[in-house]
Amino acid sequence: MRKVHQRCFLTVILNILFFVQVFAQNSIVLRGQVVDDQTNAPIPFATLEVLGTSVGTVANEEGFFRFSVDQQIGDSLGIHSVGYQYKFIEIPPAYDNDKLMIHLSAQTKMLSEVVVGDMKITPRRILQKSARNIRKNYPTKPYVLNGYYRDYLKRKKGGYICFLESAVDMIDPGFQKTQNKIKLNLEQLRLSDSYLKNYHEFVKADQHDTTKVLLHGVLPSLKGNEFASMLFHDPLRNHFESVPFIGSFEDLWESSYHFELDYYTYIGEDEVYVISIQPNPKLNYWHVDVEGQLFIRVKDYAVMKINYNYFVTKKLERKKWYELNLEYTDQGGKLYLKYLSYMNYFKIFNGRETAEISQYREFFVNSVVPGKPDLTQMKGELVDLSKPMFEQKVPDIPNYWDDYNYLLLGQPLME
Repeated sequence: MRKVHQRCFLTVILNILFFVQVFAQNSIVLRGQVVDDQTNAPIPFATLEVLGTSVGTVANEEGFFRFSVDQQIGDSLGIHSVGYQYKFIEIPPAYDNDKLMIHLSAQTKMLSEVVVGDMKITPRRILQKSARNIRKNYPTKPYVLNGYYRDYLKRKKGGYICFLESAVDMIDPGFQKTQNKIKLNLEQLRLSDSYLKNYHEFVKADQHDTTKVLLHGVLPSLKGNEFASMLFHDPLRNHFESVPFIGSFEDLWESSYHFELDYYTYIGEDEVYVISIQPNPKLNYWHVDVEGQLFIRVKDYAVMKINYNYFVTKKLERKKWYELNLEYTDQGGKLYLKYLSYMNYFKIFNGRETAEISQYREFFVNSVVPGKPDLTQMKGELVDLSKPMFEQKVPDIPNYWDDYNYLLLGQPLME
């Protein structure tokens, strides 16, 4: 009898330990791809977020995502992208998430289907109102963006090289202050094995010549830090300055571009104007071309997304020299950065060859924390913005990246 009781007692203890272990290990990693339900084409930069929380991530340019969540029973995932309907799914259990295929349905209204009350609506009038409403629509008080930053080079021949990624907290005093008031806190940093070698071979020789790296675009002196350089490309955050290629957003509406109001679409439940950007045909820049779109919310003229591409034609070859992608998302009535990425193309002779290089710098926001932070309570190390990212020092935390929300490359270097 005593053995029976001992056996029962042992069984109870094991069951308790099992349930404790199950509930303690409720962090799971979701992987998959977001695609169009009609064409199965990947949907780039789709948003994935746990409903009722500030936890979220962004798919990469091919629609792929890797998303770590602390799962609770009944938790739902919301998925959306510009021009598509919201979709909600229950977060699957850990054993059922090898590869999620998430299909989104298009949600677009052509201009002919929309009754426009004010027939004087023009692209330039919309842009003018957008510029006037910057301080109304975006945060003027301090906030923190917790996110994932990476930069890398991609050769025309030879794939990805020179890869850096980091977990950062961007501390922004608000849109009423200039960018040089922003602080950056670094939680973790890692480099590909060949980063320093390739950096010195393909980048460092040109880092002080702003015209070489951006070619037709010129950057101000930004103390040599890649993250600061990337931020300067945001024409909304730096609306009172002239950013590379695009110019100043405050007077974009009266610039030399040609604008067309193409159609209406949706970002979530918000109706959005879609305005295309083209070169002014009167200026006859035969060797230069611009393609892009601005997505502007109808109700308050807030710019929610910008895509901008700059092309140069030489010897009948049309090549993209620069690309900017950014999106803002609404939280509590103010729009905060969701992601910012840019690419610039350049050629460099390294002593052995003339290499064609595309340089990428990207920042993807995982969560927004409104309010002035207590810097003494923040994790990580304050970034010295006078130095490049690879020179920053931060203690290595084992297994830090296992549950972190970072984006995948088509040719992953760190996995």
